[in-house]
Amino acid sequence: MMFTPKVTIREAEDGKGYYHGYGGIICTHYDRKLLYHGGGINGFSTRIARYPDEQVSIIVLTNIDAPAAPAPVVSIANALAAILFGEPYELPKGRQAIELDPAIYDAYVGQYELDPEWIMTVTKESDRIFTQWAGEERVEIFPESSTKFFMKVMDTQRTFVVDETGKASHVIVHQNGRSRVATRVN
Repeated sequence: MMFTPKVTIREAEDGKGYYHGYGGIICTHYDRKLLYHGGGINGFSTRIARYPDEQVSIIVLTNIDAPAAPAPVVSIANALAAILFGEPYELPKGRQAIELDPAIYDAYVGQYELDPEWIMTVTKESDRIFTQWAGEERVEIFPESSTKFFMKVMDTQRTFVVDETGKASHVIVHQNGRSRVATRVN
């Protein structure tokens, strides 16, 4: 029952949508049926991915998790599946922080809304810049350019987009192979 479709999450034109069973997700990945479940709480995160027709299971477990900086279990599971099925994949990129005038951070300080439940606050403390999702821990971000920043604790990046006033109008959050826009609200 866990992997019997009960609710349509997203229907695709080709019929390959995402469906929710009793706790599991049913979808197509690399043109193969995928059944998965993931989650985490206070110190760990998981991803269990089953490709039943290929008799392949991928299980990724981590205990290096924090609410504001979850480990990239989804991207790890997806990369392992790509390797197994001969699909293209990318190795994680090493990132190098650059020296940047901390005055640049002033244009980024504020709050950004990903959706009404997800507000990210950007703060500056001395020569350092931090992001914090509502109700979660504050995490330092490091510059790799004047607008692009990364976290050292997980594979996630932030790209600030500056408008004609010289302040960031929004930030693009890059995580787990997705990019989402959070709009400045103050």
